Formats: sequence, structure tokens, C-alpha cells
Amino acid sequence: MDEVNSALQVGLTAKHIKSGAFRMLSFDGVDGSGEDPDLGCTLAGALEGDVVAGVLKSSDFSDAADLFESVVTVEGEIQQSSLTDLSASTFIVLLIAA
Repeated sequence: MDEVNSALQVGLTAKHIKSGAFRMLSFDGVDGSGEDPDLGCTLAGALEGDVVAGVLKSSDFSDAADLFESVVTVEGEIQQSSLTDLSASTFIVLLIAA
């Protein structure tokens, strides 16, 4: 992940986009089923206000953006909006810095 993130930063900086404007991170989903589930997925490096540019399921690279919030509301987390069990899945997110 670090190598991909570095390549992304170098490429975007070469295109005159401020370094650090984008971050690519990975995280695991949570079990959203049940009566009152905790829907916060740990996402180290995410800052409140970061815009979620895209989310992919890492196993097949399918679009999973509709399963999560579109703007980070809690530092270090991304909120899962899906009330299904995604705890066995890993996701890749592209964030645009606030």
C-alpha cells in the first residue's frame, strides 16, 4: 500500500496537484447487522472532513462507495452505512484532504 500511495503522490505532484492532497488507505469492514451495531471502521490516517473519492473491495476491486460515508466524520474512522456484515472484507479508499 505504501508503494502505491507514494506512486500516486509523485504522479499527482507532477501534474501540479499539491502533495498530500490524496491518500490511499486500506481498512476492514465491520458487522453492521444486529440491533445497534457500531459502524465505525478503523481508518488510520483519515481526518475529519476528508472527502471519500472512491472505495473498492480489495478482493475483486468492485465499487463499494455506496457502503460507506462520503465525507469522513470521525478522525481515524470511516463510517459504514451498510447494515450488513462486511467484517470479512477489506477495502481500499482514496481520500481527498479536507
